[in-house]
Amino acid sequence: MAETLKGVVKRLTGTGDVTLLEASGSVEYTILSITLCNQTTTDRTFSLWVNDADNQSGIGANTDIYLYKDQSLPAKATFEHTSKLILSSGANDIVADLDASGTVDVIVSYLEQT
Repeated sequence: MAETLKGVVKRLTGTGDVTLLEASGSVEYTILSITLCNQTTTDRTFSLWVNDADNQSGIGANTDIYLYKDQSLPAKATFEHTSKLILSSGANDIVADLDASGTVDVIVSYLEQT
């Protein structure tokens, strides 16, 4: 099994869902950290979840499994999620959104296993 350290950088600017990392095919991912930095002078809240498209949870296909729901992100502050997450092969995505327009930078660091 080959392992490669990778990262993805995204910017959240509004209330629409943004897919941060899309797991598909036979690739597995170990998420090492997710960092969000609020660039604005206004407090925001964000939500971060895994879309369980292949029903690994047993709840139902395309169920959103929340890591954070309406999590506070103060103005000019940084939030770090440092607990490891495993995304198994299939169609599980990590998705985020904001409560209102703003500028929040997101970095996802992960290990890709093929």
